[in-house]
Amino acid sequence: MNKLFLFIAFFFLSSCHLLEEERHCESGHGYLQKDGMEFVCPFTIQERKAKQGGGIEYVDYYGGVTAFRASADDYEPLKHKNTPYTYRLKMNGSKKYFTEEQYAVSLWIVDKNFKICGEAREFVFYKVIESSDSVEYLSRVYTDDTAYGKYVFFAEREMPSYDWYHVLNIGKCKDFYIKGEIVK
Repeated sequence: MNKLFLFIAFFFLSSCHLLEEERHCESGHGYLQKDGMEFVCPFTIQERKAKQGGGIEYVDYYGGVTAFRASADDYEPLKHKNTPYTYRLKMNGSKKYFTEEQYAVSLWIVDKNFKICGEAREFVFYKVIESSDSVEYLSRVYTDDTAYGKYVFFAEREMPSYDWYHVLNIGKCKDFYIKGEIVK
């Protein structure tokens, strides 16, 4: 009976610890390496939404992404340019460590064991908001009717990218992280 109680107590305590780790990433997603440091949860996937009254906006999205199936055509993203499958990435960082107007970041998808699921894609993140202690960057921005950067699509296999988007391969990873590294 005592062994059963100890097992249940151990399981409960370890479960609470895991929940704390999961809560740590509610504000973002993944990992970023910069200058020998690793930043936890710097990325946020943003979903395309229709605004009330017309137009579109991108809102932070914490659900599971929609990915193109492995059987999809190589240029399936071109057919979905103006759909909710078109995601944008947001990157947040401390003003102390992120001082540039833009950063080139090599991104790839990794599973919970940090096994790489697909090839890396290079995104440029552009500074859009700066506060007293943090900086926000976006992978796709608009200024004066000119678009800069790239959207992201997700797929179950490698797919070609185009001038306005990249496709990140999630492979068979149901739960994944975005892993990034600042390109010098």
